[in-house]
This record gives sequence, C-alpha cells and structure tokens, in this order.
Amino acid sequence: MFQDLYKLTKENNRMLKAIRRDAFVGGVIKLIITIAFIVVPLWLYQEYVAPQVERIMGAMEGVEQAGNSTMFQDFLKTFSGPKGE
Repeated sequence: MFQDLYKLTKENNRMLKAIRRDAFVGGVIKLIITIAFIVVPLWLYQEYVAPQVERIMGAMEGVEQAGNSTMFQDFLKTFSGPKGE
C-alpha cells in the first residue's frame, strides 16, 4: 500500500513540475510576443514611414513658401480682374 502511494506521489510530483515548467515557458513566450507587437511597429515606423512623412512635410513647406512669394501673388493677379468691378 505504501509502495503504491509512493509511486502515485512521485508521478504527481513529476506532472506538477511539468505543468509549472510549461506555464513558465508559456509566460516567457507570451512576453516575447507582446514585446514584439509593441517594438516591431515602432521600428517599422522609424525605418519606413517617418522618412516619407518628413519628405512630404518638406514638400508641403516648399509649396507654402511658394504660395507666399510675391512672384506667385503677381501671377495670380494677372488672372483675376480688378477688384470692385
């Protein structure tokens, strides 16, 4: 009877250790995946999107400066009639 109890206790202990190990490994994998879901989009933004946004913003500033230039204003005045008529 004690032999059977000893065997069951050993088997139970082995299963509990396996369950704890699997839970620990699963937690580590979940942590790595969570970090990847946070870091990868930030890295992709820095590498690919941010340079394009900066380039577009520079082009928009150039257009804005051209719109404010007096030469452009004079060009627009040639197509509009005198005011008040």
